[in-house]
Amino acid sequence: MNNESGRRWVRMVLDVERETVTVVLDDGSEVTEPSDQTYDPALGIRRSTYDRVGHTMTLDLVEGRQVTVEIGGPDPVHSLAGRTVVYLDQNQWVKLAQYLHTPHKLQAAEHAAAATVIDWVRTRRIVLPLSAAHATEIGSARPQYRATLVPLMLDLCRGWQMRDPLRVRVDELLALFGARRHRRSFTPQPGAPAVFTLDPGMLFTGYADATSSLPLDLDDLQRQLTWVTSLYSAMLDAEAVDRTAAVELAGRWARSFHDLAQELRDNATARRHSRQVVFARIATDMQDHLARAARAAGLTPEQFRTWLAEQGSEDLTALPYLGTVFEATHIRVRNAGDTWHAHDLTDLLYLACASAYADIVVCENKAADYLARAWRGRTGGAPLVTSLAALVTRLQPAM
Repeated sequence: MNNESGRRWVRMVLDVERETVTVVLDDGSEVTEPSDQTYDPALGIRRSTYDRVGHTMTLDLVEGRQVTVEIGGPDPVHSLAGRTVVYLDQNQWVKLAQYLHTPHKLQAAEHAAAATVIDWVRTRRIVLPLSAAHATEIGSARPQYRATLVPLMLDLCRGWQMRDPLRVRVDELLALFGARRHRRSFTPQPGAPAVFTLDPGMLFTGYADATSSLPLDLDDLQRQLTWVTSLYSAMLDAEAVDRTAAVELAGRWARSFHDLAQELRDNATARRHSRQVVFARIATDMQDHLARAARAAGLTPEQFRTWLAEQGSEDLTALPYLGTVFEATHIRVRNAGDTWHAHDLTDLLYLACASAYADIVVCENKAADYLARAWRGRTGGAPLVTSLAALVTRLQPAM
């Protein structure tokens, strides 16, 4: 997109409302053409401006807010350098929204902390990544609730996302089985840039890029810009998502673990072998990923069966994310008095992943307790705090 005189384009403006696209060159001249994109206010975006030099895209939202999204530049792996990755549970995002819209609902300490957290994002000292849990949980909420929370989340995440935990699960299993295939000792290699990313589509498991005939650099840029506008428009859509089926599936999952907890309470033999019982249950839940990862690493069926019988539970514990899921599940099912709920599936998937790879996690007391216990005796684990005020207190010396 450079012209024959050597001028370079530096900015592209897609004015969806006026249905035009403008390319700005480095000498200040502009070229405007009609756009084939039809304006739909329900999609939430009036105009998008991509800054090629700063690797950012600015979105003017229909509701009036202007948000900035970071777009991966020539070295996106180092985009996190010097910034702290803070994973917020949904209830903490609500507090940030309350700070802006209903400040009277916050106590003084949380009000001041929310202001500090937002300032740290603006000054690029911390990153607040979005996860699929945030996107799906807000999708079924009341329109008025989404109207105040979604634009704020899109504003403060700046395009950063946590890889879908199922993707992280596969990555950990591939690394594990690769080491086992070559008879090497396995040492986990946690890495925030791999889990917290600007790459398109990492928020979900089933995302697939569209094919393109553009040159490689423009194809990559198009993928990133398309991903951002598609995700933001989907989240800004005022129509609520029906999660009835998903909640029912999660409820069945929760009831099955409640039943397992009752069995461990009533069956002395099962309780003595509770780690093996829980490992077998988790291995069954992810049997497809286990089998595919083992095949990809070159393990024979016999080697895989031997691993399941002799090394599985020990190896699983060593994995940053899956080890946390295993240990937290084991701890909880040994407490038959703790009732399981559908939302526990989300906590187990996303908070466990965040605790393995983020720099700090802010979540509710119960989740923090289970996660902290899951990390005892294991190397790693993010600090866990239960309020914005505690987050600020913990990070303030380093800021």
